[in-house]
Amino acid sequence: MLKFKLNMKKPLLFLSMLSVIWSGSALSSLPIKAAGPSVEVWMTRDNLSTALQRQGDIVFQQDSPGNQRTIDVNDFLKYQQMDGFGASMTDSSAWLISHQLSDSKRAEVMERLFGQSGIGLSMLRQTIGASDFNWEMYSYADTAWDWNLNNFSINRDKPYIIPMVKAALTKNPQIKVMASPWSAPGWMKSTGSMIGGYLNHDSYEVYAQYLRRFIQSYQSEGIPIYAITPQNEPLFNGSNEYPTMYMSVDDQTKFIRDHLGPALRGSGLQTKIIAYDHNYDQYAYPRDVLNNAAAASYIAGSAFHHYGGDVTAMTTLHNLHPNKDIWFTEGGFGSWNDGFKNQIREMINVTRNWSKSYILWNIALDQNNGPSLLSNSINYGMLRIRSDAQDQVTYNNQYYAMGHLSKFVVPGAYRVDTNTYANSLDNVAFQNPDGSKVLVVANSENQNQTFKARWGNQSFTYTIPAGSALTFKWYGETTRDVISLKASANGKFVAAEDGGNSPLIANRDAVGGAWESFERINLGIGNYAFKSMANGRFVAAENAGASPLIARSGSIGTWETFQVASVSGGVTLRAAAKSQFVSADNAGASPLIANRSTASGWETFQISVH
Repeated sequence: MLKFKLNMKKPLLFLSMLSVIWSGSALSSLPIKAAGPSVEVWMTRDNLSTALQRQGDIVFQQDSPGNQRTIDVNDFLKYQQMDGFGASMTDSSAWLISHQLSDSKRAEVMERLFGQSGIGLSMLRQTIGASDFNWEMYSYADTAWDWNLNNFSINRDKPYIIPMVKAALTKNPQIKVMASPWSAPGWMKSTGSMIGGYLNHDSYEVYAQYLRRFIQSYQSEGIPIYAITPQNEPLFNGSNEYPTMYMSVDDQTKFIRDHLGPALRGSGLQTKIIAYDHNYDQYAYPRDVLNNAAAASYIAGSAFHHYGGDVTAMTTLHNLHPNKDIWFTEGGFGSWNDGFKNQIREMINVTRNWSKSYILWNIALDQNNGPSLLSNSINYGMLRIRSDAQDQVTYNNQYYAMGHLSKFVVPGAYRVDTNTYANSLDNVAFQNPDGSKVLVVANSENQNQTFKARWGNQSFTYTIPAGSALTFKWYGETTRDVISLKASANGKFVAAEDGGNSPLIANRDAVGGAWESFERINLGIGNYAFKSMANGRFVAAENAGASPLIARSGSIGTWETFQVASVSGGVTLRAAAKSQFVSADNAGASPLIANRSTASGWETFQISVH
């Protein structure tokens, strides 16, 4: 696939030559094109004075050179395919929606959460038995030493949890339901309680069957279970108030490999098994589980939370196990980390780091941040539904931050490439199955910022208010100025060898695909950048021009800027890095390098427009 990024991190210094225009087959002036696709614009301000409100549409125009910050949207380069965005219909959330809202208000809330006119949540993470946000502690097999699970039952979930999940599925049939246990039944554990301890080794098989029975029981209620994790936060064992269970790397590996995987597969269940389900800072845990080939054969990927470490851990794990997927399964917000700017930036950066999902914690909590088993809950729900009054609903920051993604990015969308300005203009882009494109931009600064969004040869400029987020959505097909270069030195086409990982060299007899193709980007005043179609990276005169040209830069600066001039027989490329001409050295047998103070045969190239 292709990867394009743009970030004007360094000024364009090489402006000494007069402006030139392309003419003939090699050089031609860029045509003036009519306005491009119309773009929807939706905005939320940090103080929610504007909250996911549609602004006036704008229109793509023919791109022109400029020096403002530029977000380059490249829908040719696709990353992970999204499962969706959602939250947890905990016992607390389901009870509040079911019991504290009238029928009409409940219908309104469910539409705003899951419906097309609302924010279209497309994932639910359900607890398997009790979590910290429950009225009481329970499992589905509380009869001690019931090794055959004769008394297994999900009846505790039937009065309001299952009905609320089914109501969500009715609103949005695309919803994927994931599930995680906070603890095995107490009698299976070292403590004899759902609080703390670890799973006894002689309970591995019965616990695997317990999870299998949960999946089958929920599916018999009309709720397919898309994925399951063996344990929520397996490295946490410190609470004395709510269910927890420690599960080491070795224990989880053995449990999945020898018990859970065979139990689900042997029953014909297609439910995915996802490892870990804990914080970024211990990413070595899922790495090591996945390093066991037998366990990994049952595992779809890994799940993460945000309560420790850095979001880039997901990319680190992806690079180690690129054939395994990644999900973000719990993002709790409360008194310690609330704030719209913080939330939208996190959601953007989670998806930029290979996660197929972003799942918040509780859908709804009350005015006391409950109901909860915690004596002092500091968590906030997406919604606040008062438990001391009827139909009193407040939509919190999380709702609007989530809506900037969930309302526009549907299951099956692919994240596509953009460059970002971290902690300033964070952004992420997607392409939906219907071809529509979505760009989400967050301004973390305390002042307005003007930026350009460029999509192929078209762009628009927009000013984003301080502390705000924008979602842009449009349809259409991009157009790009794609060219190939042929060296006069040997009559061969220049290739970004090894998919762009090796220096450029003129060694191809024909243009066979992406390796010999480059997007030409007009920077003005005769300056151009070239982006390899092989990897979406900009060609750079590395080491200030002292090293061979290679396509591995994610932004445009001096090293990525070339002055192009028409000469007899073609064009010359002069690197701004040190004002030297690019040469197909050694009559084209060596990689291209910007090392010549004058231009002759080896420094001449022909440009073909695709």
